[in-house]
Amino acid sequence: MSRLLSLSSLYYTYLIKKKSFIFCTLILVVLGLFLIPNKDADYVTFYMGNISPAPNKFWIGNLSAIFSNVIISWLMIHILAGERENEILSYTYIQEDLSFLSSFFKALHKILGLFFIGITFLFILNITIFIQNIKLTGSYFVLPLLYFSVPYILIIAGLSYFIEFYIKNKFFKYATYYIFVFLIMFNDKFFLGILGIHELNFIINKNISETNLFAIGYLPKSRLHIISLQEPIFPIFWLNKLAAFLLFILTVYLLCKIPINRKLTTIKTLTDFSQKASEIKSIKFSFSQIKKDLSFFNILQKDFYLFSHSIDKTAIYAILIIWVLLFLVKEDFLKFLLPLLFFFTLFINKFLTRLSLYNIDYAEKISPYKSFEIIFSKNAIIFVFYAILLIPLLIKHSFTQNLYVLLSFLILAFFQVIMSRIFRNNTFTDILLIILFATYLTGKPILNIFQL
Repeated sequence: MSRLLSLSSLYYTYLIKKKSFIFCTLILVVLGLFLIPNKDADYVTFYMGNISPAPNKFWIGNLSAIFSNVIISWLMIHILAGERENEILSYTYIQEDLSFLSSFFKALHKILGLFFIGITFLFILNITIFIQNIKLTGSYFVLPLLYFSVPYILIIAGLSYFIEFYIKNKFFKYATYYIFVFLIMFNDKFFLGILGIHELNFIINKNISETNLFAIGYLPKSRLHIISLQEPIFPIFWLNKLAAFLLFILTVYLLCKIPINRKLTTIKTLTDFSQKASEIKSIKFSFSQIKKDLSFFNILQKDFYLFSHSIDKTAIYAILIIWVLLFLVKEDFLKFLLPLLFFFTLFINKFLTRLSLYNIDYAEKISPYKSFEIIFSKNAIIFVFYAILLIPLLIKHSFTQNLYVLLSFLILAFFQVIMSRIFRNNTFTDILLIILFATYLTGKPILNIFQL
């Protein structure tokens, strides 16, 4: 056990140094400040039909645990993203494969390392919530987190591990993960209530003798009937949690017997070397071949090429999945899915600072193109990309609202371009965009750019 914890701690230390951990932390801090209302707030974020419990000491801890589970579900897979490929390229998997340790032990130490990351996320998210509700009794807040969140995070960590290391294709990797997450969120009862929504649903129905489907999102108290729970909520389905844990251990034990595919997809090379040599000999260079067209279309072409090579394939797969979902879900879900969609567009800032990253941004300064042409070219590419992502929203809005949304994103694209030229680094802009979209998830956005 001590060896397992030691290796898990080392893997946790490795994961916590990843850049994705920093971005996830920023998202959690912002959400923690706005997501769970205190008792004096004029809104609620969890309700059933027209009924919602008052956010008192008996309720906030339980609500916080469920929200934590939902939010952490979306972040966990990104901490492990690309680890299979990294291990292959760095050859660190050789030490693991040659180890005398059992396959179960090898899998479990990584799952526990990711589990510790999830617990860190849980702490970061809830410490801000606890500070806002400092008058709450500690045990009423902490116990629901231990009961609802700890088992769920362990299971999600296991799911993330097996999907990352056993599925090669990135699109299927993320599609499989988010399909599982959606199934758990909307069918919690059939997954032994591991998320906890089914249990809270059961508790509220027991108190008010009604059956309404739950909903998550911002809604003013004035539109709801507020009930007050005046006694502690004790665990009801703890046997289900125990069964889920035993099933988790059994599943890990069985799946880890399957060897991990350590092969990367390689580009097919030419085998006809004589043909390749003749092709090389035929290459000729002439100054007449250099493009002399200095039109705006030419710089637009150059920036589009740079944009296409800055795209994060993992982010594109996630964007594609969410974008398709936006056409299918009801309008109420847009407040959650749209900000989530734009979280994955941060690679745009890498495109804007790519030349600065390699200290070759002087190439634009000495080019024959004017500054406004360079700025306008980048702005046009980003705005068109944003407009495509906004199609599911635009088809549901009025013409006036669409104009406002498009104008807002045109200004946002211009802001990103200017910030990249001032700071020559994408970190500052990333933080601002994370705060912007994260506050949108709370129901009180800093800027209502989606007009929802």
